[in-house]
Amino acid sequence: MQKLKIILITLFLGITITTLVFVSNFKTFHNINLKELEATESIKLSKDAEEQAYQDYFENIELYTRSYILFKEEADKKIAQQTSPEKNSTSNPRYLADYDDLSRIPTDYTLKNFSDVKNIQPLINQTPTVEQNASTQSVPNRVGFTASSINNGSTNINVYQQFTVTFDSPPTIQQVNNLRFKPEVNFTRTVSGNTVTITPTRMRRNTNYIFGINLGLGICGTTNCTNQDSFWSHAISFKSAIKEVILTGFTIQNKPIFAMAYGNADTTGKSILLTGATHGEEWHAGGLWNWIAWLDQNQNEFANQNKEMLVIQEINRDGADRQRASRRFDLAARYNTRGVNLNRNFPNQWRSCSICGSGPASEPETQAVIGVSLVENVTHMIAYHNQWPPVGIIFLGDNSNPDTVSWAQWTGSKTGYPVGIYTGPEIQGGGDVPGDQVVWAESVGIRGLLIEGSYRGVDDYGKNFPMYLALVREF
Repeated sequence: MQKLKIILITLFLGITITTLVFVSNFKTFHNINLKELEATESIKLSKDAEEQAYQDYFENIELYTRSYILFKEEADKKIAQQTSPEKNSTSNPRYLADYDDLSRIPTDYTLKNFSDVKNIQPLINQTPTVEQNASTQSVPNRVGFTASSINNGSTNINVYQQFTVTFDSPPTIQQVNNLRFKPEVNFTRTVSGNTVTITPTRMRRNTNYIFGINLGLGICGTTNCTNQDSFWSHAISFKSAIKEVILTGFTIQNKPIFAMAYGNADTTGKSILLTGATHGEEWHAGGLWNWIAWLDQNQNEFANQNKEMLVIQEINRDGADRQRASRRFDLAARYNTRGVNLNRNFPNQWRSCSICGSGPASEPETQAVIGVSLVENVTHMIAYHNQWPPVGIIFLGDNSNPDTVSWAQWTGSKTGYPVGIYTGPEIQGGGDVPGDQVVWAESVGIRGLLIEGSYRGVDDYGKNFPMYLALVREF
């Protein structure tokens, strides 16, 4: 009898402990007890990434302000062009309908292959040859500058980098006007004595440039001169940085929204955008801060590729910050500060509802995603969410597009997530999900996937890393 009592007590204790462990795990997954998770590596890394971005922003506020003004102008221009019936062409997933006439490409849009615009010898990302570089000492009887704040042969030059060139004597109007970038970049010139300050609108990432006085302009009398490449005086050559931090907009609480951009793609390459925290309480999804840290350490993966990757760690930064400050799941953190579900605010098939915003793309966070997608000519988009236990799932922005279906299957093979079809209450009457981010993406020719991670409170980074790596190296 005594042995039986001991066995029963042991069994009871075992069941009790197992139950407590299960309940504890259940609460961790479904209540997001962030005070308990505060010590985990994921929160630390996420905060580190956020603080680093903020620190860089405030240290370079003038540059970011200038870059944002230019970005917003280009974004507004692209948004205004969203009227073409060719947007959703499956035969041309990289939407360029508004740029079929290459002569209409904006002058501040730099192409790798300069011959697309000018009838000259192509410069396809090769180190330029210059007649005389400006890093040497003054050479008599030369018409160009003799010094530059950018050294000849420099690399990792910021795409908005302002720099100076210095002449032996005050330059003539013709000398100043004949200063050129190749590939072409729109820029301003400010003359002060012997020095000219050069302020580029925006260079392309990961691109080799010549800057100098193009004597061919005066010799041939036209910028289309076929041999003008042979006449550069005191030019410098340099390569722009592989990484760019793009300020895409601000939240309702005026927090900056950054897109970390790596690499450079021309119109035949792939531009991939990953986004997180459309819903603030799902800020863990995809472990994107880990992926940004990997990209920062491995930027050279893009050095010789016709490919670029952009990552917005948190679209709804206000909601993410609110959730991180809460002990439990906070429904209000799901939405932005105005109570709008950003994944019901995109312009495609938008419908009026209590959480859909005052109109299509009414929210600044939505506008930030749309702007960077169009300015960067994004071809593929993955939006990360995080509440589909037990294994997660992949949804498609367009279930009928064969390219999107194929990409979803490829993504599933790399991550282990199954591919599904969303059947939520918003589409019981038929049609697409109203105001959805990846449904909008498909409407403008971007292949769009939505990945729901396994549980709230976990990032599934281990499942996604093989796919991230394959996007860079194989896709």
